[in-house]
Amino acid sequence: MATGNDPRGDDRTEEVGAESDPRPHPHGDRGYDWVGSLSARRARLSPDRVAVTDTAANAEYTYAELDERANRTARFLRDAGVEAGDRVAVVSRNRVELVDLYFATGKTGSVLAPLSHRLAERDLAAVLGTVDPELLLVEAPFGGDVIDALERADVEPAVRSIPTDGDDAWRPYTRDLPGDGSPVETADVSLADPHLLLHTGGSTGTPKETVISHGAIRWNAFNTITAWGLREDDVTPMVFPMFHTGGWNVLTVPFFQMGGRILLSPEVDPGRVLRDVERESATTLVAVPAVLRMMARHDEWDATDLSSLRFVKSGGGPCRESVIAAWRDRGVEIS
Repeated sequence: MATGNDPRGDDRTEEVGAESDPRPHPHGDRGYDWVGSLSARRARLSPDRVAVTDTAANAEYTYAELDERANRTARFLRDAGVEAGDRVAVVSRNRVELVDLYFATGKTGSVLAPLSHRLAERDLAAVLGTVDPELLLVEAPFGGDVIDALERADVEPAVRSIPTDGDDAWRPYTRDLPGDGSPVETADVSLADPHLLLHTGGSTGTPKETVISHGAIRWNAFNTITAWGLREDDVTPMVFPMFHTGGWNVLTVPFFQMGGRILLSPEVDPGRVLRDVERESATTLVAVPAVLRMMARHDEWDATDLSSLRFVKSGGGPCRESVIAAWRDRGVEIS
């Protein structure tokens, strides 16, 4: 209820009590850059703390650097004609550029659609037709597959390369990144507005689109933080692909919310994950049972120091008792 000290006065009373709006939280429709505010908030709270460690490239990025990169990428998106509500698709392995795009699309109100680089040409063409992106970014190794898929798809997005090893089929978008990393004017979005378009695995047909809203992302982050007791000094290897919900919503975004550190590598390698746990003193790990099984069977398993891990969680399917026992025998809490 509004009081005499509330500068919003009777307007707020009408908004909260409006019988025509059955939603429990109509404040969610007020203009606000929900996901778009996250990198700037962390840059203010912990600018010098490392947010992402690219263990394959031996590179680190602080929260201040992530926000600057996101602002530059947001300016690139707007210069490329991407507007609020437009879809930005990306075909790539796990890279820090996807984090840039995640925050940049949040700032511009556009929608990020990470697509699996493992899809067959027919399925990739179908997914591109459904997404209908304004802009498509492709990591160089997958250029040939995307060219073939675009020939079958009834879409004509602007296409740019994400530079890496191999020949670029299109102009690398990094050549056109503005140098200005100062804060950008962010779009007003509601909690119900989409921010991520993810797709099912396609085991029973063409992968199906799943829309993830700003509200779902933020509330999932809060719930994960409180349920799992995440801390700002937590460190985790991110072993899910970023075209999967696990790549964002299991730990990545909750960690960004808390100020933790993500260990990033292009592909899942059980030996690298074990080495990263020991070298970077990882405190948490969430993975599918197959990855946990391969780690426990790896030649480096017995020699790896796992004492920094506070907990390990298995998800995505049932985990064999023998795998659970292998981790518990090493003194690791696993569930």
